[in-house]
Amino acid sequence: MNGTVLVRDIAQAEFGLPLRAFRYVKGGFRAAQPAGAVSYDDGGNTPLLLGAMAVLALPEMAVLDLLLRHAAEWRIASDVVHAYGIVWALGLAHAFRTLPHVLGERDVTFRTLFFRTLAVPRDAIVCAEVVATDPRQARRGMRFGIGFRERAVRVTLRSPALVRTWLGRSQTVDTFLVAADDPARFARALAT
Repeated sequence: MNGTVLVRDIAQAEFGLPLRAFRYVKGGFRAAQPAGAVSYDDGGNTPLLLGAMAVLALPEMAVLDLLLRHAAEWRIASDVVHAYGIVWALGLAHAFRTLPHVLGERDVTFRTLFFRTLAVPRDAIVCAEVVATDPRQARRGMRFGIGFRERAVRVTLRSPALVRTWLGRSQTVDTFLVAADDPARFARALAT
């Protein structure tokens, strides 16, 4: 892997997440999902959980400031770590909300937040079927979406397609698993 690509991708994540966090807060925590969105975070609960973590970090930070009032260096370090964590939590919450799988009329985009993306034409999909998954075996192959569910959608393509990853380790796949809140409905939508 090219070191320049790795540095670029990490920089994009480091600068991209604070921008996402700002958009999430500015949008009133109601960021609109794109048309054709298919969620993989159990009905949208993950952004709420991440937002709650960000809010609950504030009282924790105040308590640590009180406990570390005589150690200025440690207090500042604690505040920096808390602020960084809050920004990351809000940025990830925005990513969950705005980066789902997307079923378009001609194309389908499979995602795992901003970490992994595969966009293929609909006619490239040969088969989409709901399968029982063993979490240990599901980690071995390519998987899109978040969560360990007992059912996922196995998608088979006509020819290998390139998966883009945020760390630059692109690879080709022709069969992969997709997590979705409603796997049966998602498989039917892919088949049509």
